[in-house]
Amino acid sequence: MGFSTLLHSQEIVDATVNNIKSVFQTKKRDFSGEKYGGSPYFNDNFETGTPYIKNEQQPKFPMRFNAYSDEIEMMPSGNEEVYNMIKKGYIKAEIGGKVYSLHFFLDKNNNEKEGYLIELSQPGKVQLFFKPIKILTKAKEPSSSYETYFPPSYVDQSEFYIITDKHPTAKIFNLKKKDILNLLNDKSTEIELFVKKNKLNYKNEADVTKTFNYYNSL
Repeated sequence: MGFSTLLHSQEIVDATVNNIKSVFQTKKRDFSGEKYGGSPYFNDNFETGTPYIKNEQQPKFPMRFNAYSDEIEMMPSGNEEVYNMIKKGYIKAEIGGKVYSLHFFLDKNNNEKEGYLIELSQPGKVQLFFKPIKILTKAKEPSSSYETYFPPSYVDQSEFYIITDKHPTAKIFNLKKKDILNLLNDKSTEIELFVKKNKLNYKNEADVTKTFNYYNSL
């Protein structure tokens, strides 16, 4: 029996909400009211999201991604409590049409961490990802009455990442022609022709995603 049939019963709806909560941790503090500059979220608003457990689709809920704490948050319908999704490799989520999956990656200091990456290109020999990252800067106190106080602020430091069939740990990747052609060097001639024919830009996320998908099809 599918969820579309089960949702006719309010009791089943409530049971489903309680069941999906098992994938999420306890109540999460909401950052949206904090008196900081900027926002910790990739998108402040909750969007329609779908959790997947071992690739099995679960009921949809309002969800958003906290790029500061690297957490996926869920707010059950009609409930103001916010929950964090448990970080397990077999659990991922689609939020606003973007798929967030858990991977090991190297940060800009070459430290290995585990966190969420947004899938851009299709899986293959090379896969492109985007990682929303926010950091919190310290407040800037005025040194004189002529200067202005600046509160702590969330600053965007997002990065693109790649995973290859030879290196499963994600690494930071720059969207530059030289770096792209070096990465795809075994098919560089075909790639250059594809980019030229389709008038693609090596610095554009959507165009590079198309290029990676084409490379994986060769």
